[in-house]
Amino acid sequence: MKVEDATNQLSYACEAAGALWAAIARRAETGWRLAGAHGLTAKRRATLAAWLADDTNAVRLARPSRALEGGGMGLGPGRVYVFPTRDQTSLLLAGAKALDRRGRAALKSLAAGLLPAPDEPAGAEPAGAEPAGDETPAGSDGAAQTFDGVLAMLREGIPAQAALLAQRVGDEHRVEAIWKMPGSLLGITLAMDGKVNEALARPEGGRLKSDAARHGLGLALKPARKYDHWLIVPLWHGRRNSGLAAYCGARPFTAEDQSRAARQARSAAGVFRRVAAAAEAQHVLARQRILEEMAALTGPELGLAETARRIQNLLLRGFPADSAELLLLTPDGKCLQAASPARKGGLPLRYPLETTMVGAVYRIGRAVRIGNFARQTQFSSPRRGISSKLAAPLELQGQVLGVLALESRTADAFSALDEAALTLLARLAAGIVEYARLGEESARLRAAQAHVNRLGQELSAAQTRSAVCWTTAEWMVSALEADLGLAMLLDEGLQELVAEGVAGRRAEELPRGLRFASHLGTFGEALHYGRSLLIHDTQQSGDYFPVAGWEGGSALCVPLLWRERAVGALLAERTDTYAYDAGDLTLLETAARLTTLRLHGEQPGEETQTALRSLRDANQRLQDELAERKQAQVLAEERLIRSAKLAAVGEMAAGVAHELNNPLTTVAGFAELILEQTAPEAPWRGDLELVLNEARRARAVVRRLLDFSRPSEILRVRADLNEELSNVVSLVHHMASTSGVALRVSLWDDLPPVRIDRNQMQQVFLNLLHNAIQAMPQGGDLTLRTQVQTYNRKKYATASVKDTGVGIQAGHLDKIFEPFFTTKAAGSGTGLGLSVSYGIVADHGGFIDVESEEGKGAVFTVWLPVDAGGKVADE
Repeated sequence: MKVEDATNQLSYACEAAGALWAAIARRAETGWRLAGAHGLTAKRRATLAAWLADDTNAVRLARPSRALEGGGMGLGPGRVYVFPTRDQTSLLLAGAKALDRRGRAALKSLAAGLLPAPDEPAGAEPAGAEPAGDETPAGSDGAAQTFDGVLAMLREGIPAQAALLAQRVGDEHRVEAIWKMPGSLLGITLAMDGKVNEALARPEGGRLKSDAARHGLGLALKPARKYDHWLIVPLWHGRRNSGLAAYCGARPFTAEDQSRAARQARSAAGVFRRVAAAAEAQHVLARQRILEEMAALTGPELGLAETARRIQNLLLRGFPADSAELLLLTPDGKCLQAASPARKGGLPLRYPLETTMVGAVYRIGRAVRIGNFARQTQFSSPRRGISSKLAAPLELQGQVLGVLALESRTADAFSALDEAALTLLARLAAGIVEYARLGEESARLRAAQAHVNRLGQELSAAQTRSAVCWTTAEWMVSALEADLGLAMLLDEGLQELVAEGVAGRRAEELPRGLRFASHLGTFGEALHYGRSLLIHDTQQSGDYFPVAGWEGGSALCVPLLWRERAVGALLAERTDTYAYDAGDLTLLETAARLTTLRLHGEQPGEETQTALRSLRDANQRLQDELAERKQAQVLAEERLIRSAKLAAVGEMAAGVAHELNNPLTTVAGFAELILEQTAPEAPWRGDLELVLNEARRARAVVRRLLDFSRPSEILRVRADLNEELSNVVSLVHHMASTSGVALRVSLWDDLPPVRIDRNQMQQVFLNLLHNAIQAMPQGGDLTLRTQVQTYNRKKYATASVKDTGVGIQAGHLDKIFEPFFTTKAAGSGTGLGLSVSYGIVADHGGFIDVESEEGKGAVFTVWLPVDAGGKVADE
């Protein structure tokens, strides 16, 4: 990351770390030069710039191992934290009352991505730029703190005319840096077919002809076709292929070129992994922030449209997308449509379920990613110029509510990690959207009560049939926001409907005394069958027949029934389509009953009260559902954020673990070698044995970290949870008895089967039982119980582990599943056991609950969905 780009991230850095302000400084001939700042007033910014420029302060900043007092620098109360780059040419400074470990880690990660100043030799030009002449690329580790810098190291001494660097992410290779290649290549996913894969399988790589390389990488670009010769070299780090470097030129590459490129790839692999880890850390922090901000959107006061708009804006910040949409099912159940209003007042696009990609996502309930939309023929798109799309279902309690969709004009813009992240965010967004919808529905019911009350009062004051009809027509315009409201009465002799009440913004355009044949169109359907009609799109409806001089888009038509005989009809129309729903139709039906009663000389008192009671009951049911949804949403947010933290650590853990594993292996190996040559009576032998034991212990932690981060091959089968727990109990029985712990087992008869990976689930319960025994150092009671329970209308097989030990402090309950958090004594635990266990259970579609009171023990309950022939059983 260049300093200019990092400056744009200072606002985010302050929020992510909890800092009051942040700044970037560059080394100058004397002192330091302020390059950018956020959160500082003009006066304090000038104070900081002057303080940095003072050469006497350079010594204080040369060893930024501790925070400086802000008051001493003239920056007010609090501390100033200093984070240098590896080459000591740049500094990231932050002011805060106090930074916690997470805040310091976030800022340190940002500092790790800073490059040397533009006027200093960085060895890498901006993406897609043409270098002026044959510059000397930097070969130092300090200068290569971005992917561009790594590529500069890799191409040093290689007679290439263009090059690219790609990082392996899962099973994909994503282009991270380019040299003398089109800028459109940045961020795309390479095809990785044919001879390219063969070249990557060899440590020395391979030399390929133009067609084999370009098609193998998927580079159908005119600028790339002019190079006839290619050299592909893998970036191996340990036993793992981290990425590749591809060079191309007009002349053939020699065996010496290939050997040199392979050596440079091996030497740069470690730097490449550190750069990738720093970039991934920033990426993970950004996604974590989006998740937390999305969770904060819960609130019915925002409304569905505003909630959708904010979710879309968050997605545009966190993904490489040109557009984002939150799509919900239309009332007719045939299309998806954006929940937020279209820009510039236009109608939102509609996506048919049968022919569009988002429709397929809705139907199958699974995320879909298309890298090159133009090359596929299965789906159509209402928009032009779209190259790649990514969509995930909004799923809540097994029901798909809609779709989150991202689009980009760049091919292969979205990666597998983007797909996993969007799937996680869509699960959270589904609950937020449903909560907003319920809030809107509740508000509408309250408004409906007020509208019915008002209509009843106004009808009571109307003394003539014409006044009753005009009152109802005007009420339709007000309550239903109708562009046209008609109250029609039946002339039985002529079999015609007569417009006795006409209202709306274009009512004057209709002829006076409007008459309409009672057997035609919408009115004919309503009068003949005595039923109400809801028409979403008049152009697509066979029931609609336009009123002379008027063309509507959507309509409501309700018959006026007196003693089971039609005496007229109410019609409300709007010029836009899909303007009304079933709730509007119910409201108009209530108005029709009140109008009919008043037309026949009866006061609508009891009828009004009945309608109001019905609305109040519906509103109360909705309020109860809203409260239940709120509680469920809070729990879902907690679990999703916890899962996101585990996923975030998992994404970074592999690189960290590999970085640690190699030196630990070297330390342990040499310690063993020296011990073999050391006499038993040597005074330093004890120290060597301590070094060896600690190195082995550290390697064990790294292995657990790798197990936590690396997806292992999973074999899930239908299993009896009682049987699996019995096997685990046999393993801990001796440990319990020697610890003075009485073990009691209570298993539910006829417990339904669950689909699990037996080895993983045994690991979960072994960890929980070990923790319970260790929590009772003086002995106690340990109870293992299974039963069937219901949560959110789904059946779960649950297994609870209850102890009578020391319990868990209230302040620690929210942290116990976080990686590396432990309350055990130093050296007694790594803090990964519960994190790994929670991740395993969550991957099985379940979750872990914990209840505890300090000094009285704890209860950990594992919830696993019941397997019903491959489906989760509903209640």
